[in-house]
Amino acid sequence: LLAAVSGKPVPADRLAELARLSFVLSTATGFRLHDVARHHLVADFRRRDPSGFERVRRRAVDFLLQRLDTAPRSQRHGIAATLLNVCADALPSAATYADLSISGNLVVQMANERYLPGIQRLLRGAGTQPILFDNPESYPRLMNRIVAEAPEWCRIVFDSEGQVVGFFVAVLLYRDSIALIEDIEPDAVRLHLPEEYDHFARLSADEADTYLAVMVAAEENHPEYRGGELMGVIIRDGLARLGDGTRAILRTNRSDLEELLRMLGFTRYYPPESEEAKADPRRSRFQLDLRHGRFGPWVLSLLEAMARKPAPTRPVREFTVDDVRALLTDAHDADAWAASPVPRSVGIPAEELRAKVKHFLSGREPCPPPLTEYDAELLYKTYWRRIAADAVAAELHISRATYYRHLRRATERLQQALAGIAE
Repeated sequence: LLAAVSGKPVPADRLAELARLSFVLSTATGFRLHDVARHHLVADFRRRDPSGFERVRRRAVDFLLQRLDTAPRSQRHGIAATLLNVCADALPSAATYADLSISGNLVVQMANERYLPGIQRLLRGAGTQPILFDNPESYPRLMNRIVAEAPEWCRIVFDSEGQVVGFFVAVLLYRDSIALIEDIEPDAVRLHLPEEYDHFARLSADEADTYLAVMVAAEENHPEYRGGELMGVIIRDGLARLGDGTRAILRTNRSDLEELLRMLGFTRYYPPESEEAKADPRRSRFQLDLRHGRFGPWVLSLLEAMARKPAPTRPVREFTVDDVRALLTDAHDADAWAASPVPRSVGIPAEELRAKVKHFLSGREPCPPPLTEYDAELLYKTYWRRIAADAVAAELHISRATYYRHLRRATERLQQALAGIAE
């Protein structure tokens, strides 16, 4: 991959040098960057050389698509997940539901019974699910069965502390999987998918090619990640499952999710024709069909759509997270704020901007999105009140390492919030 992206062979001694860098991790298949380093290096590359960045990305995408075409089915999910990570900023998002461009130290993996308590806790607090059961107790019962008998259908998200903060259950439809669901809730799949039910019920596991979204949940009040960021990671991982040449069917009545699905290329699944069918919430279904080699063209279409987006009508001078961090470090220095590029970029006089930032960090004004109240508290205690890191961590009941992770995320969100004001 390194040779394909750089356009030339990489000597062994350069690989050895790479392995010695503090922000590079060795893996079973090569190397990966620490998330913080990757975030800053990618942002810097894109800012310095936008066309060069796109050329390198396209080489990486072409290489990964070739590997996806020749890989065994068991490896395609991982390759597809890497592809979507490379193209994350080209994926559409819905501000009120999911941010698919999120990057960070979240881990997504297959469920196992050890994590059932955390999964069930999230399930109890979740709202309406993609599949509608008449009996609310059917959801936890089905979850227990799936984690015990088919854990590959349940993907769980962990935060930096190893806590379960989200999950997504998508069932591959075939004879035995339908029997498992309908053993818990009779006729559930038939009522949701009457058009193809008989076809699905005849298939063996090897013949199955369609996933049905069944259950999903994400932590709403996590100190490090917003619910929309967690949901974005969940959806991106779910889309990566389609890299093995499959189709997804999802039911929803949420208008914001419907809009996101359409932007991702989903279409109506057998649009209801009768008034009775239109009134049935189980029939509000969408599908993304990436069977028969369509996954690669779908990824490329997202990149092309991003490339076609019109340039901003007025130039806005960019400012970086480092610029914002410098302002926070000099929170009490009016001259430093006057010399910073941030007030000019935002379009607010330096002293007025300093007062405004202080007001929403101290809780006097609502936080502009995506900044959260927790982020504001952390930044205010660290920079305005100048409380030592150990003391802030103790007040918030977090470790020192977690404190620094949260502080980095809060500073990034403040930069995004100020950039939003500039726009």
